[in-house]
Formats: sequence, C-alpha cells, structure tokens
Amino acid sequence: MPSYFKRHIDSYLSDWKTDANRKPLLVRGARQVGKSSAVRHLGESFKYFIAKYV
Repeated sequence: MPSYFKRHIDSYLSDWKTDANRKPLLVRGARQVGKSSAVRHLGESFKYFIAKYV
C-alpha cells in the first residue's frame, strides 16, 4: 500500500476507536477527500481487518 497522507479526521477516528461506548461508524463527506483511505488506515490498527482494494 502506498504511503498514507495524514488527515484531520484521523484523530477523531482514533478517539472513536478508544471509546468504550462507541456506536457504528458512519463517514460522510465530499468526493475524493480520502474517506476510504482514512478508514482503511484505521482498520489496520485492529486485530482483525478485511480490506478489499479495487
């Protein structure tokens, strides 16, 4: 996987991950701003993660 461009949302996603009472994750935003890349990058920090790269 190519190098990851750090985004502002990364801190919010890591806070979501560490929250004991976290709810399902819904990421919305404009096209082509890196939503999928940010979620894939977050997923790599979990023990089990399945990513489908198209």
